[in-house]
Amino acid sequence: MLDSESGADVSVEVGEIRLLEIVKESKVWEGVGLGLLSGAVIGVLAGYLSGDDPPIMVRGFGPPMTGAPLLTADEKALAGGIVCGIAGGALGGIGGTIVGADKTIQMERKSDVEIKEILQELRKKVRVRNFQ
Repeated sequence: MLDSESGADVSVEVGEIRLLEIVKESKVWEGVGLGLLSGAVIGVLAGYLSGDDPPIMVRGFGPPMTGAPLLTADEKALAGGIVCGIAGGALGGIGGTIVGADKTIQMERKSDVEIKEILQELRKKVRVRNFQ
């Protein structure tokens, strides 16, 4: 185990442990990046696939005329990429925060069977395996 104050490796008896804190590396920026990228791609594709809007009918004193479309597929792709990218980045950041959150395990008042199960799960995550 690592001592929380000095950062040194220490050995302790299992019965002396009251609380374990598993400090994880933050995944916020990985989540933001992945969400931003995937959201932008989805927004751009949706914009292009929706195509151009129909031309606007301009009515005035003379005969009706058609104007430019309200939005082109390129404009929709740009707007969709920006909006969906921002939304995806925000959701990815939230997901990364949850995935990278530290974990606290209460060891006091646990039965020997419960402690054994906890230790078996922790062995899968140790830095040094089979340490004696």
